[in-house]
Amino acid sequence: TERPPNAPSAAYHVLLGDIQSALQQFSEAAGSYSEAARLDSKSSDALLGLARLALHDGRTDEALKLAEQATALNDGNVETLVVLGNIALVRSRYAESAQHFE
Repeated sequence: TERPPNAPSAAYHVLLGDIQSALQQFSEAAGSYSEAARLDSKSSDALLGLARLALHDGRTDEALKLAEQATALNDGNVETLVVLGNIALVRSRYAESAQHFE
């Protein structure tokens, strides 16, 4: 299905999710990141947004899975390393966490 010319893009929904997350509107942010992922299945930023929300909610297994998917899509994204480092930190895996932050 083609997207209408003036319809918001995946990047728009990622940015909206970032703003909503910063405003602690977490359920709205999850919807925005999910919409971004639906519009662009290769959006590592959408997956990282969802991973950050999962980590915030204490769902570390889900956060790790999403962050690993984002890494597979864009291995050079520094934000991926930050999210993976934070996940390892929450899991008390300090050496692993430090590796991600190096």
